[in-house]
Amino acid sequence: MKKWNVMVLSVLVCLCLGMAQTTGVKFETTSEPELTPEKINTLLTSPNLAEVEALCRQVATDGVSDALVRTKLFVAGQTVSAPGAAAQYLPALEALYAKYAKESASSVQQLFFIEQLRWVGTQRSLPVILELSRAQDKHVAASARMTRQAIEHRFDPATVVFPPTRERQLNEALKKADQAEKFRLLSAAVQSKGDLAYQAFAARQIEDNLTPESLSQWCALTRQCDQPSVTVLMLRSLSVRTEPAIFDLLLELGNHPDAMVSAAALAILARQDTEVLRQALPARLTNVTPQNSKAFAAFLATLPAEVVVPALTTAFASQNDLGKQLTFETLAAHPGSDAMVKAAVKTATAPATEARLARAAFRYLRTTAGAGECETLLASLSAVKGALQSEAVQAYAMAARIQGNEIYEVRLLQALKSAGATPSEVLLETAARSGSAPLLAHVSSLAANNKDALRALSTWRDGMAAPQLMQALVQSPSDAFLLRGVRQQLQATLADATALMQGWSALRAGGQISADDLRDFATMINRASNIALNRPVSASRNQEADHAPRLMTDGDTSNNSGFWSSGSPVEITVDLESTRRVAAAHLFFYAGDGRYYQYRIDTSLDSEKWQPAIDRSADTSPSTPEGFRLSFEPRDARYVKLTVTKNSNNPSIHVNELMLFPAAEIGMIDLD
Repeated sequence: MKKWNVMVLSVLVCLCLGMAQTTGVKFETTSEPELTPEKINTLLTSPNLAEVEALCRQVATDGVSDALVRTKLFVAGQTVSAPGAAAQYLPALEALYAKYAKESASSVQQLFFIEQLRWVGTQRSLPVILELSRAQDKHVAASARMTRQAIEHRFDPATVVFPPTRERQLNEALKKADQAEKFRLLSAAVQSKGDLAYQAFAARQIEDNLTPESLSQWCALTRQCDQPSVTVLMLRSLSVRTEPAIFDLLLELGNHPDAMVSAAALAILARQDTEVLRQALPARLTNVTPQNSKAFAAFLATLPAEVVVPALTTAFASQNDLGKQLTFETLAAHPGSDAMVKAAVKTATAPATEARLARAAFRYLRTTAGAGECETLLASLSAVKGALQSEAVQAYAMAARIQGNEIYEVRLLQALKSAGATPSEVLLETAARSGSAPLLAHVSSLAANNKDALRALSTWRDGMAAPQLMQALVQSPSDAFLLRGVRQQLQATLADATALMQGWSALRAGGQISADDLRDFATMINRASNIALNRPVSASRNQEADHAPRLMTDGDTSNNSGFWSSGSPVEITVDLESTRRVAAAHLFFYAGDGRYYQYRIDTSLDSEKWQPAIDRSADTSPSTPEGFRLSFEPRDARYVKLTVTKNSNNPSIHVNELMLFPAAEIGMIDLD
């Protein structure tokens, strides 16, 4: 036994010290002698009670954050409660733990000492245990009651001076009862009031005492229970059952007005057989309430499409508005059925539909509407008013981008042309969100004499209208609205790089735009045209500190961001992730102290055969914050390799940024 105790204490101390290292807690090694096997053996056979009392005081006053202190006290209790020479210290240790269980400053500290009494407590601790079982803090009271139970089980009842607990009385009665009587006793205990710990004790036992005959009675009792916390206990006793008898109960309580009950029922329901779910679910989806809608949404999200789609489709016609809203929100993540798409169109466009339900229907149509819904959705753009109009616009625009829905673009373009020079704002907004090239060309043709058209261009999807707005700004350089529109489009543009450069050049040639605005536009165009932006990067040498290779394609050209290698030479390869046209680069090294770097650039289609692009292996030009603008023979490439052979200042290499462009005139903007 002693050998076993030594081994347990060794493991506990090692775990404790490991926790201290992990959490950063430091212990003073000068006051803690090394815990050798001999020292452990001594502690086991003759605990130092003065040291134990000092540790108790520390826990009671300073808290229980010191893992080593807690472990020592735990081991002391384990040691004296085991047979052996140390058992003589049991009364003294029990008295210490009882004293501090009563006198500790907080409930957290009290709980620690009550836990220790669970191992070393006897009837001598009765006054303290009984007092703590009536504490106002429910956790302290519950822990004290469990400690009392533990002591009862360790001692012969005849030697225990206090009366048996309700739990023990129930256990004694269960030993003498037949199956039917067991169910009666346990169900009565669960439904008793005033002691949740006792009710939970009984609920855990009833799991093993439910027969096919008593299961239906238990479901009926669960359904009738008027205490939400007890209802949850009763539901949890069914958590591993899969009989069809409990299915209706779970579905019914999934609609319970108490959110805790609803969530518990639906969590168990999600584990039921999928075929049973498929057949029974529709009938229970007809009365979703505000109290259980969130729980139902979470439950439905866990179900496979083959269960949830037919169930919601079948139930839709008989659902209330909240249930229909939940149906659209859930089914938006699944392919749309013809029946549900038609129902969504009807719901979204009906004048009497409640706003939240109509919004959910429009959002469902964003990803499910087909060519057959085009005319109805087009008509809804002008028929729907208020906040819902933007939902109608989004639904039409997103449906227009679904493959096979080309009719949406055609019909919208026809509607715009039919409106002449002044189409409605809603048609222009829908065109901007749809974003196709034919729509852009038509709206651009209206922009010269139509402010609404200009406004639509300034919000065009993916910034594709940036070149057109820059050309318009050439004609009206003092138009503040146009200036904002250009800036807004350039911030996220995916427009053709050459068209962007031509627009910028026209603005510069006009001479009416400020140098600051031109510089800002140039920066945004360079960034938008940079085909290396955020592409993967690898290097032949390790990085220094946090300066990883990926930082040389993040768009930040400052000295604070970039790849720093641990030495030279170093090969740095950018993967463009697809074959792209490459004709220019803008390269930024660490700058500011007159240093220079020597390097070369090569390109490849397969990362094996390399084609030279730039050779500056003998260059001594100092690096500057403006970087080096480099152009070379245009070619197709997927990989671009920068090889840096020398830093004139130190052995390391510091590349702030490498930008790559499809044409020499892009990224070459120079305002000087």
